[in-house]
Amino acid sequence: MDNNDANESYLIKYIYLRNVKKNNKMPNIQETSAENHLKPKMIELIDSIVDKLTVDRLSVELDIANDDQTRMFTSIIKRDEIGIGTEMNKMRKSIVAPQLLKNLFIQMKDMNLINSYITVESNKAYVWVVISDGDDRTEDALINLISTINSKYSTTGLSLDLTIFYESDNLLPPPAFYKVDL
Repeated sequence: MDNNDANESYLIKYIYLRNVKKNNKMPNIQETSAENHLKPKMIELIDSIVDKLTVDRLSVELDIANDDQTRMFTSIIKRDEIGIGTEMNKMRKSIVAPQLLKNLFIQMKDMNLINSYITVESNKAYVWVVISDGDDRTEDALINLISTINSKYSTTGLSLDLTIFYESDNLLPPPAFYKVDL
């Protein structure tokens, strides 16, 4: 058994034992009827993960692994919690942030906005919106939308920050913002 197999074996045993210890019992093989409908999706997800790991393994074997892969696997092997956390944070952002923004843009599309702009920095997306003077209804809807999305995604560490201007303010956002055509 080479070092890679030993590490893979260790990781699988660790995950299994952690789950057994966490639940303080052996895993329940029987499923409830409420969980049954998820089984095909779980199998599909596991197959997808295995496929991704197979590609990652080939990338490492062929010395073509990208920097993110190398950093993540190196951090896992060294049990570097900070390195693992940093790489997981990057993955979280690449998976969750697009969905958060998609939800935002879909709901903003039906609003009476003159212009909208966005910029993303670290764990926050800054939204700059221009609405008609005195359009309290749109202003309230925007505030509620941002609050709802921030609440929904609060456990991810990502959030939205909203700035609303009236058309008569005649202001443009800072250069870091990009115009969003909804």
